[in-house]
Amino acid sequence: MKIDFEYLEKNISAHIEKQFSSKKNSVYLLNYNGEKTVAKVFNNSRSKFEFDILNFLYSNGIYVPEPYAIVNQTIFMEYLEGDTLMNLINSNLTNKEKYMESLSDFFSSIHQIQKNKMSLLKGDSSIKNFIYNTKIYGIDFEESNYGNCLKDLAGAIAQILDSNPSFNDEKFYLSNYLLQKYSEKNNIDFNQIKVYLKDFLIKSLLFDSSFRPNQRKEIITWVVKIRKDFDQIFGK
Repeated sequence: MKIDFEYLEKNISAHIEKQFSSKKNSVYLLNYNGEKTVAKVFNNSRSKFEFDILNFLYSNGIYVPEPYAIVNQTIFMEYLEGDTLMNLINSNLTNKEKYMESLSDFFSSIHQIQKNKMSLLKGDSSIKNFIYNTKIYGIDFEESNYGNCLKDLAGAIAQILDSNPSFNDEKFYLSNYLLQKYSEKNNIDFNQIKVYLKDFLIKSLLFDSSFRPNQRKEIITWVVKIRKDFDQIFGK
């Protein structure tokens, strides 16, 4: 890619084609002489951390945007065509199982990277942070860390369940489908996953409820149900 990234970092506003939604940072789609790139401008000191994680994952064949350059607190990276997993899961499309299978592939690939018996986690596994374009790509690794792989799964499942339309039969079916595919790909007993997933899922749902005052009552009601009837809700 023939882009002068140092020039672009100083002149971002002149090349903005679109601004993406982001709570923490400013993220733009830029057009520079017909070349598209994403610029993520950090409001903190995590830019080098995320750039290094992206480089590491990309070089190891994990489906993430190719990182091009880092200039001061701005990362320039590949623009991925496609739609977010959030939009696709909550659409009227059929055959949504393929998205869950692709998501299980992504989680399986990143979780195989381990340190001290802990898996590399995506961190913020909100389903807004996945792009589908024939396969799932992960974006936003600012909170990536090592830990229990079920934390990533719980974060994704919480948002599958509580995003609109929330807590319906299809959402529970897709959540179960994701867990089953993940257990198959990683040779983990499905019931063993369920034993440890419950607490992580409840914490993730409560976390989501803290940012959604209008939906808090509904989420808390389902937290109570999940705590009581987890095995029935997430049965095989």
